[in-house]
Amino acid sequence: MTDILYCGNDKVFDGVLTSGLSIVRRLDAPRPLTIHIFTMELTRVSPNYLPMTRHHADIIETALREKASVVGLSALMTTTMMHMKDVIAEAADKQYGGKIIIGGAAVTPSFSDEIGADGYSKDAADCVKLVSRLLS
Repeated sequence: MTDILYCGNDKVFDGVLTSGLSIVRRLDAPRPLTIHIFTMELTRVSPNYLPMTRHHADIIETALREKASVVGLSALMTTTMMHMKDVIAEAADKQYGGKIIIGGAAVTPSFSDEIGADGYSKDAADCVKLVSRLLS
């Protein structure tokens, strides 16, 4: 049996069918495929998604303009995670008063501590708990 977990908001369904069919096509032998979909709706969150590039000021300026309480940074590759420290430095320079949390496949709790992030989340469910704790 193959279990697959998708996590996200209501837009997660857009990719489930396509990726599910692709996975089934590539399985070595026919076997049951179980797809789990974890979605959530948060009433206090207004998501704004910006790519993490070398323009770190854009992320913090958007957070300041939108009065964001939390900025979440995610890195799936080590090349991207190295920019997280720069975003945190930019936040300090711009006197951003909110929290900055990090997560993603490439980062660890110790890396979060090393770069001065306010928290680390291993997955979406953990992120909800972290943000709730930071904002209480």
